Order: sequence, then structure tokens, then C-alpha cells
Amino acid sequence: MVKQFGLNVFLVLLIFVSALCTRTVIYVTEAQNDKKQSAGAQAVSGSTSQLSIDVGQAQRHLAEALRFKTISHFQPAQRDYQPFIDFQLWFAQRYPRLHQQLARTVIADHTMLFHWQGQSSEQSALISAHYDVVPTPNAQQWQYPPFSGQIADGYIWGRGALDNKGAVIAIAEAIELALAQGIVPQHDLYIAFTHDEEIGSLDGAQGVSQYFTEREIALAWSLDEGSFVFTGMFPGVDEAVASINLSEKGYLNVTLTAHAEAGHSSIPPQATAVDILASALVNIRHMPMDNNIDELTNAMFKQLAPYMSFDKQLVFANQWLFGGLLENRLAANPITNALTNTTVAPTMLSGSIKPNVLPQTAEAVINLRIHPKQTVAQVVEHLSTAINDKRVSVNVMREMEASKVADYQSKSFKLLAKTTRTVFDNPVVIPGLTVAATDSRYYSQVAQNSYRFNPILLSKKELAGFHGLNERISTDNLHKSIMFYYTIFNQ
Repeated sequence: MVKQFGLNVFLVLLIFVSALCTRTVIYVTEAQNDKKQSAGAQAVSGSTSQLSIDVGQAQRHLAEALRFKTISHFQPAQRDYQPFIDFQLWFAQRYPRLHQQLARTVIADHTMLFHWQGQSSEQSALISAHYDVVPTPNAQQWQYPPFSGQIADGYIWGRGALDNKGAVIAIAEAIELALAQGIVPQHDLYIAFTHDEEIGSLDGAQGVSQYFTEREIALAWSLDEGSFVFTGMFPGVDEAVASINLSEKGYLNVTLTAHAEAGHSSIPPQATAVDILASALVNIRHMPMDNNIDELTNAMFKQLAPYMSFDKQLVFANQWLFGGLLENRLAANPITNALTNTTVAPTMLSGSIKPNVLPQTAEAVINLRIHPKQTVAQVVEHLSTAINDKRVSVNVMREMEASKVADYQSKSFKLLAKTTRTVFDNPVVIPGLTVAATDSRYYSQVAQNSYRFNPILLSKKELAGFHGLNERISTDNLHKSIMFYYTIFNQ
């Protein structure tokens, strides 16, 4: 009897484990088949292997572009628009075909929008990049001055090389080349070079969006900055990974104000305003937003599945059993948490004006980046529920919903994926999420699908230059970026 019971238990466990393994094999096989179908679904026309690109000229043009101090400042009094005017004049001189053969519209004085008429006005697309840059407060620490446009060691150095003048120049070089060859795109293309992305895109990209709305121009898709082709960024994945992002997180600043009796610190009450505020922040930390795995997260990791270790494949393939474990593991890592959940970060605190004075109020500002699976209203309600204290008020300072999620099964996504594989020697292509804000927050309002991707291959070390020290782009990356955009234009 005991032996029979033990045998039955063993058989049940064997069937159970077999079922888990079978589901894992099916999961990985489906991911492999999805990649094969995506790779073969749409052939990229026009060979790039024989494409003659004057990389030396492109380097010089980018170096010159980096010397314009097109710095965006949040304070209007600090803004100097003369470099923006000078950049536009220089840009017209360097790219004559672009300005002579494409219709040009200037929006808000400094954003340039070009219309490239194609063989059809249906399924129009927008390609965009911005030419404003962030300040360089630590310029003396750079290897080369940030606005020198130095060409050295296989790189072009300068603020904006990655974000985002490198893309501006790559797009312009690709257009000049295509126009010189008499190429006419299959569909109308719009090219936007915006001037205020770094301070919110309120005039540039929002103005471009209004342009399309007022003229009732329907865009099938748009492409703007977002992610890159990464090496060494995904643990356990040796291959390069290209993340073409489908959405960007929303933005929310909230002020928490704790109220209590004021007085002298020598006779403190049981709970001061600072105590109450601290408890509120702890309660928020201990009650995070729901971290359930959504379709976007599943799609992203499924494309990585064939390159994961078997134990990770097993967990992702059997979320009915390991879902809770997986959600907790993703939330525990800062990078995967940012990609898969709404994040909360207290950033500013204020209380008493003197060490011995008990303040009547204490305030904290918290910044939240909202995942597309949640809304601003849901997040604010969650904060109030988590705090659960009438002595603490929750006030919204600034808000923006997460953008809609683009379709990763569309023809446009498959075109971008196929082009990326062709230019960058077959990296793993995944749909992803942009955790910061870009111009695409406005483009997604007028385009059926908005994608966020920089055709640049980056290591962790190179990525550190993004908004940081020693920003630079390699000559090879500039070359490949031009190839990427040229291929898109040649469809």
C-alpha cells in the first residue's frame, strides 16, 4: 500500500514536471518561429552592401553640428536661440537637396518639418530627431571639450552625439544620398527636426502634432529616439539586443503635505509633521502598485526566451505557476522594475526653517513614471490608499498619461525589425518600453503606431555618455545609422 502510494506520487510528479517542460519547449519554439516569420515577412528592398556612403563627410558634418550650442534650458531667461538660428542656416547649406526638393515648414521658429512626397499619400510616416541638447555643467571633466566636435579614437565627441544630433545628421545624410539617386519613397514621408525635446517638447513636437491634426493628415507610423542596440545589457544573453520601443511611460509629480501642530522641539508631540510624512513615505514603499505582467512585458521577454537559461525559460513559460515569483523577481531588479512597473521615487523634502522649530507642515515631492498598464487617476488613488492618513494631503503638480502601446505585429514594426537585423548583423529584436519622455508622446496622438528606436550599437560604457560625460558616437555607428535610414527611405 505504501509502495503503491509512493509510486502514484512519483508518477504525478513525473507528469507534472513533464508538463512544465513541455510547455517550456512549446514557449521557446513559438518564440523562435515568431522570429523566423518576422525575419521573412517583409524583405528589405535595395541592397546596402554596395551602398557608397561618404563616412568622412558625414563625420565632418556631425562634428560641425556638435559645435552649435543648441542648449535647452527650463528657465526662459537662460535660453539663447541664436545658436538654433545659426544651426538652421548651416543645415540648409550642408544639405541643399533636402531643402530644395522637399517642402519645408518651420514650426515655432526653430523646428523644421519636411514633406517628402512619395508614390502614394496613403500610409504616410514620420521620422523625427531633435537637435537641442542638455547642458554640460561638468565640461572640465570631459576628455574633449563638449562642444568641440572632436574626431578622435574612432569617435565623434560632443554633447548631442548620441542625443540626438547623431540621428539628425544620419537622417539628413541618408536623404541627400537617396535624392541624389532619384529615389522616391513608396509612401509620403515627413521628417521633423525639433528644437525643445529636452525641456518638454511643448512647441516643437507638439506643434508638429498640431500640424497633422489641423490638416487631417493620417500617419500610419512614426519613428523617433527611444532605445538602442545593446551589448552586455541583458544578463544571460550574449547576443546584441535591439529594443524597438512601443510606448513610453507617463509622468507624475505629486506633493505630499503632512499637517501637525507647530511648536518648540523641546516639547515634541507624539507625531510631528515630519513623523507623519515619514510614515506616509514608508507606507507607499511597503504598498507598491500592482506588478502584474502585461502583454508588452510578455512580448518583450518571449523574444528573449531562446537566449535564456532553461530555468528562466521554465519560469516564463509557466506563469500560471510561477507568476508571483516572476513578478517579484522583476520588481526586485531596478532595471526590469522600471521596464515592467510604475516606479515611485521621493526626490524633494522640506520641513522646518530652524533646528529647534516643529513645522506645522512637512512636504515631500515624489516623481512617478507610470507604466502603460495604469493611469494617472489609478496611481493617485493608490497613493491615497497606501498612505491612509487624513493628516496627509496628496496634490498633483504635473501629470502626463503613458502613451498608447504600438502594435508589434504591424508591417511598420516588421520593417524596422528587418532593417535592424540587416544593418546590425542579426541582433535579437524585441518590443520594449521607453522609461523617459520623448517627442513621441505627441506623435502617438496622430500616428497609428509610434516607435522609439535609435539605430546605434552601444555598450554600457558608451551609454554612460548619454546626458553624462564624454558623450560620443563611433564612426561605425554613424555609418550604420545612415544605412538604416537610407534603407527605410528606399522602401
